Amino acid sequence: MNSRYVFGLVIVLLPIIVSLMPIVNILSQQQLPREETVIFSTQWGTPSGFNPLIPNYAAGSNFLMYPLLFVYGPYTDDYVPYLADSFKWIDPYTLEITIKKDAYWWDGQPITADDVKFSFDIHKMCSTSSSYIWIYISGVDVVDPYTVRIHVNKSNVNYYRVIDVLTWLILPKHRWENLYNQMGCKIATDFKDDDPSQIVGGGPYRLLYYTANSWAYVRVDDWWGKKYFGLPAPKYVVHITPTSDEQVRLEWMQNNRDQMSHYVDRVWEILQADPTKGVFDNQACIANHTNCWWGGSVVFLAFNLEKYPFNDIRVRKALYYALLANNMEAIRKASETAYSGALMPPKLYPVPIIPGLERTERYLARDLVDSFLKEATIENAKKLLDEAGIVDRNGDGIRELPDGKPFRFSLMVVTGWVPTIGSATVFADWWRETLGIEVDVVNYDFSVVWNKVASGDYEAVWWLHSTRMGPSSPWVNFDVAMDIRLGTNPWSGPISRYNNSEVFDILDEIGRTWDDAKRVELYRKLQEIWLRDLPLLILGQDPHWYEYSEAYWYGWPNKERIEKYGAFYATSWDPGFLFVLFQLKPAREARPGEPPTIPDFLKPQNRVPASKFFELLAQTATATPTPSPSPSPSPTPIPGATTVVVTTTVVSTSTMATTVTVPTTVTTSTTVTQTVTEWTTTIILAIVLLIIGFAIGYFVIKPKK
Repeated sequence: MNSRYVFGLVIVLLPIIVSLMPIVNILSQQQLPREETVIFSTQWGTPSGFNPLIPNYAAGSNFLMYPLLFVYGPYTDDYVPYLADSFKWIDPYTLEITIKKDAYWWDGQPITADDVKFSFDIHKMCSTSSSYIWIYISGVDVVDPYTVRIHVNKSNVNYYRVIDVLTWLILPKHRWENLYNQMGCKIATDFKDDDPSQIVGGGPYRLLYYTANSWAYVRVDDWWGKKYFGLPAPKYVVHITPTSDEQVRLEWMQNNRDQMSHYVDRVWEILQADPTKGVFDNQACIANHTNCWWGGSVVFLAFNLEKYPFNDIRVRKALYYALLANNMEAIRKASETAYSGALMPPKLYPVPIIPGLERTERYLARDLVDSFLKEATIENAKKLLDEAGIVDRNGDGIRELPDGKPFRFSLMVVTGWVPTIGSATVFADWWRETLGIEVDVVNYDFSVVWNKVASGDYEAVWWLHSTRMGPSSPWVNFDVAMDIRLGTNPWSGPISRYNNSEVFDILDEIGRTWDDAKRVELYRKLQEIWLRDLPLLILGQDPHWYEYSEAYWYGWPNKERIEKYGAFYATSWDPGFLFVLFQLKPAREARPGEPPTIPDFLKPQNRVPASKFFELLAQTATATPTPSPSPSPSPTPIPGATTVVVTTTVVSTSTMATTVTVPTTVTTSTTVTQTVTEWTTTIILAIVLLIIGFAIGYFVIKPKK
């Protein structure tokens, strides 16, 4: 009996101990002072390593350890020059990038144009997730030690893909070329690069240690960028892998996460109780449960267009009309249900253009959108189903297909995606109530859903898609939904199996034109086709999860600070998170209500708007007359590329070179580090173990009566 009591007590206390173990391991075993450590959380599961060439590398192992040419901010839609100083178009097919002349790797070797060239070439030599770039560029030439020229592939011009070169991650050639000579392309598949002593980087943090569920980076105080950017205040940056949404929520409430990108249930209640906690828009989140998280991606509900009756546009339109009816009543209910009362921004376009991004909203065909939304009524939805021969034949309230079978389908969701499951359930109930259609919400593990979507073994799926706001928006948002040439990759292809060659030329022409007026016309054509065919149903924006705690670190960007002070915004999903760290200061040094510290290099006047890439391209391209288009040969297939597109080419030469150069502020900084031992978690664990000890002592060595 005594053993049972002991066992029961241990079982009760075990979750508490387990939840504390990551923090205890980091702050006790590794002896990292909490006041010098930023703890973030964004990645689930165990990473494959710290090699940025392999899939599923550890969070932070790319942008913390290696320089990028420029760093993109997804909310501010602009670039911070990092390793690069400037870029300019020599002609419409030659982009020149210059890099800083005094950057160096951790081992003291200079960072040069040869490193930049190699960092593109390695993706041509081996198949990686970035090999796609070689479909759109034909070469990278070294002009001098600090200048490269990137040549656009004239047989497959797509500037919305070429723009990705601005944010390219740069590796040290002298190390990685040797690794390639030793192991070939296994460096892109099998090489974990998990020995901190062997890694040669050029970023402000290096790998310190790792375990299965956490890893830590330590600041490089003699980093080359100190001259230009100063040093980030946190000496250590630690990632802790969550085990569940609830566990990471509790950790955040206990100040054991400084920034994280996870769903937090009823987050406004936490904000009200603890002023050190924050989200994207604190005021709106507390006041009316909106804008707690920024809406970034376009998210879709997909029907399998190869299956009846979803191959009938009248059916797809009827189902969508019902969701949009009465000022999107169903979508609003789904949002409130899915997020426990939190409402995502209700603005929605039925075409894949992200609301709120000025650079892309200019292409919105508002008259087409307004007309479509006006037609979106329950009555019109019913009429469309009647026209399709899907009616209630036996009076039971459920519509039957023309063959007499009930119109019933399954809506697939991922097990554990609580918000998705909640909203899918609302949609199912709504369709039954308003249209008389039976819908079964079915849950599968992520891998099962992935495989079913990839193979086409589904009827409908409520899915997230790789359509995040970026410099290639809105082109990429249309492309991944409409271009069957991409294949049906669940993350970046037309999962509905929409197949319409009519859109290929339009997508290609948008990608290769530098005439913005022409882009407006082409995007209008795409929107006409989209609203006619509805390849996917757009249900809004996926939350850009973002929570922070200022118990230890002050200055995390939020909506108010961005608008008042020009703060640079990014979550820990993005490379821009690196420069968010430069905005922080220890909380113990902050005065209540004081403005955040925005370094000069992060101020808006020192950042490059994403639109500049295309504006300067247009200026260069229109400097001289352009000849008529002529057919071009098919490009050479590239390792890792899933598709090669053959297009016509407009060839021109220009003597005008337009440059974008950002003023560089050279700063010096002195960092004073104070080591403070963090006893809190150690004491908590000691207390828990003490309780267990007393319990064991009481039950095992209990005196006889």
